[in-house]
Amino acid sequence: MIDLLAKQIIEDMNKTFADTQELREASVNQMRSLVEAALKKLNLVTREEFDAQSNVLQRCQQTIQELELKLQKLENGEKNDN
Repeated sequence: MIDLLAKQIIEDMNKTFADTQELREASVNQMRSLVEAALKKLNLVTREEFDAQSNVLQRCQQTIQELELKLQKLENGEKNDN
């Protein structure tokens, strides 16, 4: 009788722990899905994309400065050195 009761308790505990593990895994999967969905809505870019766009912006700013200087020289009647 005691052996049967002990066996039943162990089986119940194993089942409970198995259910708990399944619940934990389901919760983790659900949380991962929620985080992924939230991140997709933020329209994020990778570090490589960010760095590439930063380089393009820097080159554009440099070109604008050079063009503004040339324009200022032309407006002042100075000869274009380039």
